[in-house]
Amino acid sequence: MDIFEDAIRKLYEETNERIKYLDGALREKYHGRPVDEIREPARTALAQVAMTLSDEELTAYCHAISASQAFEVRHS
Repeated sequence: MDIFEDAIRKLYEETNERIKYLDGALREKYHGRPVDEIREPARTALAQVAMTLSDEELTAYCHAISASQAFEVRHS
């Protein structure tokens, strides 16, 4: 593996860990709360890792947080 591939892999792993941390923090604080209360904190947390979701995806993610359910981000 060359230096470029290694750097990309490391960045991916670090970003993935950060997303898991932010997701866990949101779920700890907002499970059981109304979706409208979760929307902005979730949008702000995702922006910290340069991640955006469509309004529909964000709503689904907030529902998953509120209900303590899994949420899968689909890459296109």
